[in-house]
Amino acid sequence: MSLDLSEKRGEWVSFFQGEKCFGMINFSQAYFLVVKFRGFVLKRMEEKEMKVKPVMPFKGTKMQETKLMEIIHRHQDEPGALMPVLQEAQEVYGYLPIEVQTMIAEGLNLPLSEVYGVATFYSQFSLNPKGEHRISVCMGTACYVKGADKILEGLTERLGIGVGECTPDGLFSIDSTRCVGACGLAPVMMIDDDVYGRMTVEQLDEILDKYKEKYKTKKK
Repeated sequence: MSLDLSEKRGEWVSFFQGEKCFGMINFSQAYFLVVKFRGFVLKRMEEKEMKVKPVMPFKGTKMQETKLMEIIHRHQDEPGALMPVLQEAQEVYGYLPIEVQTMIAEGLNLPLSEVYGVATFYSQFSLNPKGEHRISVCMGTACYVKGADKILEGLTERLGIGVGECTPDGLFSIDSTRCVGACGLAPVMMIDDDVYGRMTVEQLDEILDKYKEKYKTKKK
């Protein structure tokens, strides 16, 4: 599940008018308002029964659930328990789908909107699983100037997923990254530990096909 807050300008206005916060605010206040706003939008989505389908179905195990309950129990009486619980939950599951967020919300007696707000505010948290092959496109200045955005666009078109998402077969996931320190090879794309420099959109099909063939061979 994800939210594009740029498309929620009407909600921005009504929410902040309600909070009476069009005056000067400091960074700490701004942070809590943004988190609260994300929860506000999620609640509006739930009220309108707008269901966002995940790219892949949730496949959590009973063992993972048991570990999560142990984590929640260990932190539930601590002030600010949500952050460490989310961090450890992601270590258990690899990401934070809505099913895991719901268990955390119930275990800590918090609104789901608050859990979702924090999980989507911090870039360290992922709401989608990572693929068997993780594709990273460097978006540092040198790579961007050399056309990294076109590489990223070509990947999303070919794989049918967005940045931060995973293909339905679990084979590929796409992420954009900051400078990887290989500016002389710009634009740079990485798949797992393999580095591809001076990339062009035309090279994508051949590179992706190589990993798809490996996957087919592995399944035989």
